[in-house]
Amino acid sequence: MTWSHRNNNDDEQVLLYPIHAGNEPDMRSLNSKYPTPVSFINLRSTPIQVWWLNFEGKRVSYGTVKPNSRLEMNTYETHPWVIVDSSNQSLGIWLPVDGKGLILVS
Repeated sequence: MTWSHRNNNDDEQVLLYPIHAGNEPDMRSLNSKYPTPVSFINLRSTPIQVWWLNFEGKRVSYGTVKPNSRLEMNTYETHPWVIVDSSNQSLGIWLPVDGKGLILVS
């Protein structure tokens, strides 16, 4: 899977959509060239866990997001993120883009 760098307006917030969790074995971070902010917003009634897929494709925990809460962070365009529910079921994989990424988990 490849990513491309594109130039967005600095004020634009980009809604990110998940790809299927079954793709996780083939996913990994590729580089750290293009920094980009992302907001994880938990709209669920239960907590979610946020995981970064590192350069070997292994999960690295970035913590828990409580119901109706958000986690703001800086990441990179080629860094995939996995979100799991309170039963440890994967809800999908999100890929940041150039721009202020918004991940709504419902």
